Amino acid sequence: MKHKKLFNMAKVLTFIIIVTLGLFPSGMTYADETTTVSVSAPNEVEAGEQFTVSIVVEPGTAIAGAQFNLSFDQSLVTASNVTEGNLLSQGGAATYFNAGTINNTAGTISGVAGAIITPGQTVSTAGTFATITLTAGPGGGTCPLTLSGVVVGDANGQSVPVSLISSQVIVDGQDTNNRPPVISAIGDKSVNEGQLIMFFISATDPDGDALTYSASNLPEGANFDTETRAFTWTPGIGGAGTYENVHFEVSDGELTDSEDITITVNIPNPPGGGGGGDVGDDNPGGGGGGGVGDDSEESSDEPEEQDEPDESPPVIQEVTASDIGTDNAVICWTTTEPSTSQVEYWASPSQFSPLDETLVTEHVVYLTGLTPGTVYHYRTLSQDEAGNLVISPDYNFTTPTEPAAFTVSWLTISPSEVNIGQEVTINALITNTGEAGGSYNVTLSIDDVVEAIESIVDLAGGASQEVSFTITREDVGVYLIDVNGTTGTLVVNNAYKPEAAIELFGITPSYESDTGVITSTRVDYGINESYYATLFSQPGIELVLEVGLDDEPLEEVILIASGQSEPDMRTGSLSYVPVESWTSGTYTFQAELRTSEGVIEVSPPVRLIITPATAAGVASWATLGEIIGGVLIISLLAVLLILHRNRDMLRAESAE
Repeated sequence: MKHKKLFNMAKVLTFIIIVTLGLFPSGMTYADETTTVSVSAPNEVEAGEQFTVSIVVEPGTAIAGAQFNLSFDQSLVTASNVTEGNLLSQGGAATYFNAGTINNTAGTISGVAGAIITPGQTVSTAGTFATITLTAGPGGGTCPLTLSGVVVGDANGQSVPVSLISSQVIVDGQDTNNRPPVISAIGDKSVNEGQLIMFFISATDPDGDALTYSASNLPEGANFDTETRAFTWTPGIGGAGTYENVHFEVSDGELTDSEDITITVNIPNPPGGGGGGDVGDDNPGGGGGGGVGDDSEESSDEPEEQDEPDESPPVIQEVTASDIGTDNAVICWTTTEPSTSQVEYWASPSQFSPLDETLVTEHVVYLTGLTPGTVYHYRTLSQDEAGNLVISPDYNFTTPTEPAAFTVSWLTISPSEVNIGQEVTINALITNTGEAGGSYNVTLSIDDVVEAIESIVDLAGGASQEVSFTITREDVGVYLIDVNGTTGTLVVNNAYKPEAAIELFGITPSYESDTGVITSTRVDYGINESYYATLFSQPGIELVLEVGLDDEPLEEVILIASGQSEPDMRTGSLSYVPVESWTSGTYTFQAELRTSEGVIEVSPPVRLIITPATAAGVASWATLGEIIGGVLIISLLAVLLILHRNRDMLRAESAE
């Protein structure tokens, strides 16, 4: 019985040890390396409502930049702008952001990208990378919001695994009760025989429906172009009379509106007021009638040769809309022969620019009084000296809702500390945050004195352009650099700077090939040969490796010390592993050359970013000791418990 109880206690002890070991993690982290990029959108919006969509990034590891494309149904929504979210700037880092290109015709937003430009800075916390402003159209339906071309990078510029979650938004369309279009008044017309008559038909639709135009009961030889909505007719000689019920109609596909007009054709007055001579006329030769015995009979057998009339209209080419502002635009085109200039333009209803009767081949028409944020259709009209009219196809442009507005960001001064006469490059990123294109002067001032001006011409809304300046300074000092209100400093030192004693310092991390977990990093170091023999022959000279973690000192390692005067000891390498094992964060490596009186020289810092994934599984002896010690303590307590129970059982048996 006693052995059976001891056996049962042993099983209990084994179970406790197994459970205890199971409480400790098999690795150092459980970090999910996959970064999730998702679209956050409202479930439903009303027709005409402006709303925003957020691109949310949940990092699975430390990241330093991202980019994406987004597609949408352009028949349901339109995009107006893209702005940067708080993802990359969470830790106070400086960032660069490109709002990409919006194409509402194709339903795409492409090339949106951003990055942290503060060296060594990363983010690991979820946040909004970009916010997109959209407006729902009049139609109803479900609009997909689909991500593509997504790349997320770490501080080394390497892409990390990503998982994409697209979304959709329901657009609640407008009231489907259709209202009829309204044709603009045409009115009756009058024209002379042989004279061209031309006019345009226009209409409006309260629901914004697409309209089609038609005409019927036209006089013989008359034409109505359903695309340009132009009526043209040149009545022939003998065509004088009244033409009634010329019918014009407009339709939205369901409902129509129309107007019937009357065109009156008149006989023109002859030049000089004379007509052809009639029999018995007191002046039979008047008006060129020609009487009996007239000398003109000699030439009547050979009529005078006349030039054929010009019936070919000019050709319109190179139609463009430029300098589009919130309330104005410039329309330009060329023609193959001199002709007049006029533009028909409309959002609703149609209107015409003043007719410029100057005959030219290069045409420029200025449109003013436009409405901001409106799509305008237009076509150009030109008529040559012979009266031949040509009308271009329809074109369109959109007036922006916001004028051009410029910001200066990402000011860099490289290098920021120089010697006298050394060149310095100053870069600044100029962004047009408005919707209209525009021009901008970028002014570089140094200590409030203008140094240089660069002009940016016709920068499109939402676009960015980098501007660069190169300067030198001949005086020592600290200079204030100002680019249109964004400032920085430049330090200028004496031209002489002694040769560096630390001529070599760098690190090379090593990773397990199958897991990507860091194992160690090689530290390479070296002292300039001219310094080595002199310095290290003296007592108290050391070259020390300083290691920090997240801007806090971690440990120091002596690389070279006095007395090591052999030539082959001035350079070397060290395989470094932290005493407390690798931890996720930013490690800083720096070499210091010291004497007993202080620091002589410090190398530039070298940073190594360790993510939870690359640190996983690397445990120090101290950590392993804590785990083993914990297990042993629990096991010892279990043994003591068993012995205590065993002693009680023995006493009970003795008492029996």
